[in-house]
Amino acid sequence: MIDIQTALTPLVFVSGMSLFLLVLTNRFQVLTTRARSHVKEHHTRQVHRFRIRIRLMRASIMSATISVIFALALVAVMLSFAITMENVARIMLLVASMAVISAVLFLVDVSKAAEGTLEILAEHDHP
Repeated sequence: MIDIQTALTPLVFVSGMSLFLLVLTNRFQVLTTRARSHVKEHHTRQVHRFRIRIRLMRASIMSATISVIFALALVAVMLSFAITMENVARIMLLVASMAVISAVLFLVDVSKAAEGTLEILAEHDHP
């Protein structure tokens, strides 16, 4: 029974991270679409901001993907070999660290979006 409990934690983690990846990829799509429209309109300042935000989102997606891959590999190894809980805890710490990095990069992107919106609003308030 303890093996099933041990295997369920990474699987639940994978489910949650899959939803998070869905959010990240949707946000990435919105950013790239908006960046393309700004390129057509020749807004170089906005394009530069979008380029930075797109790089952040790519790094966030990569970190989340790596954490999901590690979690799946952990489940496979746990079910194939006898692994102690101490080793599982170490591996899950690494996987969770990657997830935290992904979430931090996502939040940095959100704050940059808010910062850009505030600047645009300030420009329109004071012509």
